[in-house]
Amino acid sequence: MQLDNSNHSFSSGSGLSNAAQLATQRLHLPSSISQVNQALEGGLRWGELSEWGSPWGSGGRELIIRFLSPLHQASQEPYWCLWIQGQEGVNVYPPAWEAKGVNLKYIRFTKSLNPIKDLKPVFLNPFFKVIVLDCPQQLSAEDCQFLSRQARCHRQSIILIRNYFLSPKKGNVWAKLRLNCWHNHLHNQFYLKVVKGLSPRQAAFRLEH
Repeated sequence: MQLDNSNHSFSSGSGLSNAAQLATQRLHLPSSISQVNQALEGGLRWGELSEWGSPWGSGGRELIIRFLSPLHQASQEPYWCLWIQGQEGVNVYPPAWEAKGVNLKYIRFTKSLNPIKDLKPVFLNPFFKVIVLDCPQQLSAEDCQFLSRQARCHRQSIILIRNYFLSPKKGNVWAKLRLNCWHNHLHNQFYLKVVKGLSPRQAAFRLEH
């Protein structure tokens, strides 16, 4: 892994004791990729809205999916996830997710172009521990404020995926963490770049399947 950040160092998660790992999981939703956890200082913090810039076809969703595979291991009780697909003409193929370690028993898929309007009761209920909004077509600043409030209230992780790369100059003020992710097919490397929420840094790594 390469980190473009001279002011921070990251230790390998494998060196943590079991107690330390459990303490980290209480604060974070970890990825199944240790390099991502290192770059994000433990993973995605519970109770927050995170925003990801990942244009369709860039391969970034491969990284986001890897936050779902540890869900049933992060607690004695299973953590449920809802993935809301907002891209027209795109359908989820669950067996491909299962091949990446996602337990299909604890995840549900649905489609909505306007998720807050169509699925508001879902966001008012703490049942789903992780909610992913994949490129919603209609989402206002007030909607993002609502999502941030609900994530904090229910101690959820709400992940908002945008179909474009995020800019550090402007953007969603309600997302505690904003980052871009993509796959470079030529070099077979994934990249993760923090835009907001942590000090500027970029990680480059290959996935081990």
